Amino acid sequence: MRLSKWLAGGLVASALAVGACSGAEAGPPVAAAQAANEDPAGLAHLGVLREALDKVALRPDQKTAVEQLVTAAKARHEAVRAAHVALRGAVADQILAGKIDRAALQPQIDALLGAVDQSQPDDRTALIHLHDVLDKNQREQLVGAVESSFRARMESHKGQGLQKWAADLNLSDVQRDQIRAAMRDQFHQGGEGARQHWRAAHEQGRRLMQSFREDKFTLEGTAMFGRDRIEHGIDRMIGLANTAVPFLRPEQRAIAAQKIREQGLRH
Repeated sequence: MRLSKWLAGGLVASALAVGACSGAEAGPPVAAAQAANEDPAGLAHLGVLREALDKVALRPDQKTAVEQLVTAAKARHEAVRAAHVALRGAVADQILAGKIDRAALQPQIDALLGAVDQSQPDDRTALIHLHDVLDKNQREQLVGAVESSFRARMESHKGQGLQKWAADLNLSDVQRDQIRAAMRDQFHQGGEGARQHWRAAHEQGRRLMQSFREDKFTLEGTAMFGRDRIEHGIDRMIGLANTAVPFLRPEQRAIAAQKIREQGLRH
């Protein structure tokens, strides 16, 4: 079954849970670099979920139910996607100008978070509905496929995102060293707080995935849909841009701005 790229929004939390587990094990600096490949609103992992559901043997009635979730999610998340594009455009304008000002980005950040807040109740309902549609074996297949796909992608793309950026911007060796050192300093400043964040994400992800496997599924006590987690991703995108911009020449900023506008930080 070929599913739309816009999967039932609630299951995004499960994908983020697995991503958080991988990041936590790598440690904050490495996880922060890997997070450069993620959209702030968590939409980057929908392809993983689509692939995972393709590996689950569904009955015709289940396929219909899942497609209905997909259609509803596509409409529900359109506002999130549009707000994310607007935020990327605002960040790109600042990169082009050579200065990152988070305060000036607040209207776009608020719009994105507001769109996410509006979609989340239905996202949670969709995830519960998907759980109820699948039987125990199918849920196990789905979780296993998500976990396997994430591990493979994290391994195959490790470091490639930043390396691709360095190549596309034609960074000199000096610039690479400067940006690498600045990134290391930035993400080490969080110290124990950053490590606690990743450990908490790891544990929450483990619990969520395990709960989805079980007959009784609960979202109580999980922050996978939390505003703070999404805002953390936005801050990460802005932080990475702020770290690199001072070391870029005007023509490099123009390339970076275009990439951000078109693709975000994923490529």
